Amino acid sequence: MTPQVAVGTGLGGLAAAGVGGSAIAYAAGAFEGKEKKTDENTIKTYFTEAKKDNTNANKKYIGGDGQDVKVKKWLKESDKEKQYKKDLGDNLGSMELSGSASNDKPTEEMINNLKTPNKLDESAATKIYDFTHKWCEAKKGLTYDVNSTTEFDIFKKVCFVNDVDS
Repeated sequence: MTPQVAVGTGLGGLAAAGVGGSAIAYAAGAFEGKEKKTDENTIKTYFTEAKKDNTNANKKYIGGDGQDVKVKKWLKESDKEKQYKKDLGDNLGSMELSGSASNDKPTEEMINNLKTPNKLDESAATKIYDFTHKWCEAKKGLTYDVNSTTEFDIFKKVCFVNDVDS
């Protein structure tokens, strides 16, 4: 075998090994965006840890099927989900989103109306829900850190709701 053929064969083998290695890594889930794994275990996210919390055991994530219509409706009603509305009203001011989504934040007047029975109109309820949902989606996949709980505590309070019929 000539040296040129040997080199060509060697490079072809490396290319095949590279493709094979990528295929194996892909099959093993190395490129899967939904799971965050280490060699030892799954990384804890805000969502996974909040779901384990007993106070959220029977609640639904705010982005679930049909939740938007239900939540927007009972945000306006004085007799529904008083504790959730209190928690949301107390925390909306400190919930921040970056980029253009920061312009979607409810006004102070809307937040105050949320705390006052029967003061919230349809537009304000929609703006509050939409902002809260965007905030929850932005925080959902963050890695949970036991030493930094303030933002996580807000996540637990505002991103999970009782399945209240509208």
